[in-house]
This record gives sequence, structure tokens and C-alpha cells, in this order.
Amino acid sequence: GQESDSYKRQYQENPPHIILTNYVMLELILIRPGEQNFVDRAQSGLQFLVLDELHTYRGRQGADVAMLARRLRQRCGNSHLTCIGTSATMATGTSPEERRQAVSDFASKLFGETIPASHVVEETLCRTIPENVPTDPDTLRNALQGPLPKHSWRDFSLHPLSAWIEN
Repeated sequence: GQESDSYKRQYQENPPHIILTNYVMLELILIRPGEQNFVDRAQSGLQFLVLDELHTYRGRQGADVAMLARRLRQRCGNSHLTCIGTSATMATGTSPEERRQAVSDFASKLFGETIPASHVVEETLCRTIPENVPTDPDTLRNALQGPLPKHSWRDFSLHPLSAWIEN
């Protein structure tokens, strides 16, 4: 919405192969006459759709987004459109396998195609600060009032404020 008409026209005349968007803007792309090149069969080489915030697509809104993904696939004529979803808070389950399966099941319903659990990518925290550095209130108070760590990794990594920030 903030771009000039000439800038928009440039992308309408040479549409990208990837759309990274939210569902509201995707709906607008599908209904605005000036943006037909993004998704219509004859002009579009659309190969990827990336939707963020998958965890919010539930109930009626989830059904609307699911139908939107299906409409896009039909409109662009690419039955093999690769759909990618991202979420920082979606996975539930106690084991990595259960979490990946839960995300896989949800994404399969949303995008209308089977998304194998093996295609789900999780993130994990790789700690850089030792876990045994104390971060209780008294220790943190003293650390705030004391000198900052010296310019060595060892001093920095053992400082209570470093541990508190990472935690």
C-alpha cells in the first residue's frame, strides 16, 4: 500500500515466483484486477506460497484461510504449488515427533495436501551460557551494582546478567 503506482506496475508486469504474505493481503491479490498477473495461469509462474502465523488460523478464520489456499492453487493453475507455513508458537506435544505430527496434521488440513511430519522444521535453543550460573534476585541485584564482566568470553558467560538474559 505504501509503494508508488510505477513500483507496483513493475511487479505486476513481472510477477515473482514466491508470495510471502498474510492471508488478508493474499485475499486482496486474488480479487484486485490490477494484481491478476500475480496469480493467473497465463501470466503466473507462482511456485511458492509462504503464510506466517499459522497458529492463529483456527475456527472460521482457519476455514477461510484454507479455502483461500485452495483458490490460489486453482487460480494459478499449479497443482504442485509448494505451501510453507511459519509459526513460533504452534507446536504442542511432549516429544519432537508428537510436535512435528501435530503441525503436520494442521498444515495438511490448512493447505489441502499431505504435509509429512518429516517436512516440519523445529527450532531448538542452543545455550551459550552455562546453566548453573545463578540468577536469583539477590545475585542479579549484586551483579547490577557491581562491575560489568571483563572483555573475555569466560567472564561474560559466567556473569549472572548474561545467564538471566539468555534464560
